[in-house]
Amino acid sequence: MVRIAAVCALVAGLALGWTSQALPAPPEPPPVEAYGRLPAMDRVDLSPSGERLAFVASDGEGRKLFVRTVAGQPLAVVPLADKRLRGLYWGGERFVIFLISEQRRLAVDVPAAEYTAGFVLDVETRKTTPIFGRATKSWDVIMGRFGTARLGGRDYGYFSTLEQTRRMVAGDVEFADYFPDLFRIDLETGEIMLVDKGRPDTFSWVMDGGVVAARASYSARTGAWSVTRGESAAVLASGVEPFGEVAVYGLGRSRDTILLGVWGEDGSPNARELSLIDGTVGPPLVGAGDVFHAPLYQHDSNLLVGYAVAGANRRTVYFDPARQAQMDKIARAFSGKRPWVMSASASQDRVVVYTDGGDDSGSYWLVDLKALKADPLGEAYPRVTPSKVGKTRRFAWAAADGLAMEGILTLPPGREARGLPVVVLPHGGPEGFDDLGFHWWAQAYAARGYAVFQPNFRGSSGYGKTFRDAGLGEWGRKMQTDISDGLAALAREGIVDARRACIVGSSYGGYAALAGVTVQNGLYACAISVAGVADPVYMLESEIADTGGRNAGVRYWRAFLGADRPGWVGELNAVSPVKLAARADAPVLLIHGKEDTVVKIEQSRRMERALKAAGKPVELVVLEGEDHGLSGETTRIAMLQASVAFVLRHNPPD
Repeated sequence: MVRIAAVCALVAGLALGWTSQALPAPPEPPPVEAYGRLPAMDRVDLSPSGERLAFVASDGEGRKLFVRTVAGQPLAVVPLADKRLRGLYWGGERFVIFLISEQRRLAVDVPAAEYTAGFVLDVETRKTTPIFGRATKSWDVIMGRFGTARLGGRDYGYFSTLEQTRRMVAGDVEFADYFPDLFRIDLETGEIMLVDKGRPDTFSWVMDGGVVAARASYSARTGAWSVTRGESAAVLASGVEPFGEVAVYGLGRSRDTILLGVWGEDGSPNARELSLIDGTVGPPLVGAGDVFHAPLYQHDSNLLVGYAVAGANRRTVYFDPARQAQMDKIARAFSGKRPWVMSASASQDRVVVYTDGGDDSGSYWLVDLKALKADPLGEAYPRVTPSKVGKTRRFAWAAADGLAMEGILTLPPGREARGLPVVVLPHGGPEGFDDLGFHWWAQAYAARGYAVFQPNFRGSSGYGKTFRDAGLGEWGRKMQTDISDGLAALAREGIVDARRACIVGSSYGGYAALAGVTVQNGLYACAISVAGVADPVYMLESEIADTGGRNAGVRYWRAFLGADRPGWVGELNAVSPVKLAARADAPVLLIHGKEDTVVKIEQSRRMERALKAAGKPVELVVLEGEDHGLSGETTRIAMLQASVAFVLRHNPPD
């Protein structure tokens, strides 16, 4: 047990200052595998009573789902092997629900995609059963999950899935009948009951004690959305979101409201309460400069009790002032370590807190808010000890057109922040966002002597709709020069040596890496693209062919690519790494998962062929069985080993 006063003493002095004083010799870095392994502890969830924990961990024999009491008594273990775990939470005090995804093709005329299946672990019997195992007319996939409820002494879960007999057609019809139905699952017996028949465009429900409180619909063709009360057709709220940016999270603070995610007319943050009585929409929960991350719900009532904020002011917010005062004390005790509530008991007296930042590579704590004490539960990256964690801070600069932006800078442990070699690591998305905290990929480079720069270029999330929209049509253009403008600003301050830079990224970040040595020249000593887009025209054409083209995803890509204006093919080819392969002025490493359904491996194969035809140095590493998200431990380690070795070879730190 760690008393809060002791935690204060433990973390005192962790302010992230920078110094030009002489530093001791850099520590010997941990092996690459220490960063590439999946977290040693992950997805920790507390039961409603606050007496039981479910989590994922490795015990030397592979990754497993563990259930135990908070006192340490083991209750159940489920081997996961190389399964892709996508979710883990309690369904009452007796059942643990976990979600696993795999690549599947539901019908011959539907492209392969990652689909999620659900399972229920009965902690008393230690038996695991599939959620839709008894379904005869529906697929055993979960399209949405809508909470749990205890009714008449029994525990139920609510999930949506697709009916097998429905027609799913690509082309102009654009999956016209591709909508789910809502079911109730008895978590003990597995009995399935239809709760609500899906209608065209239905995508979400809000449940209240086993009753449908609201239903949400979105038209892929038009972008129109609406929320209706209960099972009726009475529209409470509606609008148009061309990119599908609307969400219904669950109930609000009372049973007369739900929590709606939609942009305000002024581009303000997108979490606000909607009245089920008169359809009025309340103000955004988070203020300017904050980023809504996730709601916090009470186990028994399913009412909203708070929310998590990401970004510069990452924190947990409770509506109850007394509870917030307790949380503030916890936050002060963990100063510098950025505490975040991951789960809570029904009473909210016990919470699981995750911390990272400062010299913390990721830790889980069981916190008693009433007694103000914290017990350590485990670490995410235990082999990356405090002295080997690189310090991080925000770095601000202005783009060439004056737009203000910032990114995350990680410095190598034990080295002075002057004239450092640098790895530029742009995020994916492109509507992603990098924040402070422990980033395993960035820290792996930093441990070997590199400054790591993660730029939040225009188009990134986390800075409001105006900043996001500034990226529309700027794929390979200002989104690309924003990155090199940030690198130049770091060099002007003397922190990095711009002549010793490599660019590395995944997904859109992989495109940015390839564009950094083809669309741009004279900037980088090497480029590494992991599951990156190499041919944007081919990407868009494939998306249209797979889905028919009349949907939010295609509208989104057209807007970011600038493919919604005349002459777009020629304009995109002008920023296409495949088309400009002959301009490549640095060695290129391509890494791609063979089962990637988001960015097809053909993207990297096309780039490899184009570079080889142009006589340019290129290597391709194919990750067998890997998806887009580097979900497998073996393949994640292989990616990191290959990318670190490539940077060390072409841009040595010493």
